[in-house]
Amino acid sequence: MISLRYLPIVCLLLLCGCGGGRGFVTVSGTVRYNGKPLPGAYVSFSSEDPGIRASTGTADSSGRYQLTTFQANDGARPGKYRVTVRYEAEPEGPRLAADDINYKRGKLVTPPKYSDPEKSGLTAEVIAEKDNTFDFDLID
Repeated sequence: MISLRYLPIVCLLLLCGCGGGRGFVTVSGTVRYNGKPLPGAYVSFSSEDPGIRASTGTADSSGRYQLTTFQANDGARPGKYRVTVRYEAEPEGPRLAADDINYKRGKLVTPPKYSDPEKSGLTAEVIAEKDNTFDFDLID
């Protein structure tokens, strides 16, 4: 039996969650643009519930992505999301760190509407204990 003096600590641990992945669901899928895989595309799931952190991923060479919120590939919390997909061509010149003062973004390849969660038209509902695979086919 747990002593009553430890009860506040136990309650705090239960509220915070002990495991890094507790409450997260694996989310993955494929991104295509005009029917072709879109390697390097940035995918973002923005929760419709305030206070829930966005989950993001980057598509691999076959256009497959897996979401991360806090730890690599930990997924997203269950809920409804607005989705954005953005792909930029590599900028000319040497590759620079994103925080370098001389860093320049590449030219946006995907239509601008897909970069705006209010205009993209892309949505997803992440459900616990379900296959959460979301494929997105972007068109001009």
